[in-house]
Amino acid sequence: MGHALSCMEEFRNLDRDIEGSAKRWKKFVESECPEKERFPQDWKNKSALQRLCLLRALRPDRVPCALRDFVEEKLGSKYVVGRSLDFATTFEESGPAAPMFFILSPGVDPLKDVEKHDNEVHTAGRAGSAVRGTAAGVLCLGVTDPKPDQEISSHEHRII
Repeated sequence: MGHALSCMEEFRNLDRDIEGSAKRWKKFVESECPEKERFPQDWKNKSALQRLCLLRALRPDRVPCALRDFVEEKLGSKYVVGRSLDFATTFEESGPAAPMFFILSPGVDPLKDVEKHDNEVHTAGRAGSAVRGTAAGVLCLGVTDPKPDQEISSHEHRII
């Protein structure tokens, strides 16, 4: 358990409760999805945020799933359900003063949308990709065959 957590008044005696009910806590901690389980003893009555803190101390690997559940419970499912991007509209709204940024997560590949848009709007092949840095891909619209050492100006091309 993290030292900072044990210093907080809300978590006082947690160490004693874990020692005193080791079997219950072991079952909780070893659960496949502890964020879906009820916390042992009076810890189930803690606020959702306090339960997140407990989970962070006991099973940090399950925090992303617990955070998703927390956001859905507190803010609604519209904040956790993936939405499809209208790439064509977003692309037209972008430019040098309003660039597009993609925050990637596993299973997301904006390159497919960029290439699809390129094929639909322009003569196929206007979009080219070049590797920049460690495992970083840069897609440049207007550059048909970028070279690895070629400087690409954002004034002349869109860089994604």
